[in-house]
Amino acid sequence: MTSTSSGEASGVSGQPSLGVSSASSSLQSVSAASHSTASGEGYPPPSLDEIFHDDDLCAWFLRFLEETRRDENLTCYQVVLRYQAAQSAQARLPVAEQLVNTYLREGAPRQVNIDSALRRSLIAVFEHVAQNTHSASATRLSVS
Repeated sequence: MTSTSSGEASGVSGQPSLGVSSASSSLQSVSAASHSTASGEGYPPPSLDEIFHDDDLCAWFLRFLEETRRDENLTCYQVVLRYQAAQSAQARLPVAEQLVNTYLREGAPRQVNIDSALRRSLIAVFEHVAQNTHSASATRLSVS
């Protein structure tokens, strides 16, 4: 992180970096723009569901999490959504490998904090899917 002439910190990309309170107030500003109340005063904070389904809110929330070094859960969730959206086992395989190697394995670079039994179970499921996908591909290749 570097400092600009105005004293603001800037991130790796050179864009101004939001501090925790600044990112939080920015999230509330974006929220205020998308929510209204009868009195016109004070806006309730958005729910996680609202954040996840609004591209602008999600971008601000992710930026806040990145700034506070706590973005791995949201980015993992986004990869899970990509896994669920994949239309075939072949399309799911690289996403599953990313989930396991980036978020689930012990010592993974962005390891999420989940129960160890759940972690082992998820890794076993993904490894089983990977083995079956590779076996099916190899069988199709040898038959052709």
